[in-house]
Amino acid sequence: MIKESLELSKHRPISSFFMGMINIGLGKKDQVFAWLEEAFLERKPLLMQARPDPIVQYRLQTDPRYYDLLRRIGSVGEE
Repeated sequence: MIKESLELSKHRPISSFFMGMINIGLGKKDQVFAWLEEAFLERKPLLMQARPDPIVQYRLQTDPRYYDLLRRIGSVGEE
């Protein structure tokens, strides 16, 4: 799926948030945070969904980068 998405990105934009979510499924945390950081810099609205999604939270909650990202997007402490 990543290979196909990167190939598609040569012809049209692919969401950095979407690419981050693909990498969550693959368990590639470094790539997840690289893509989510890009989504943050691009101010992608979908990034705000990273905390409420139980799969995202479950997969990333043990990584301090997750809470740093949440802090920067302003959703730490919101339930």
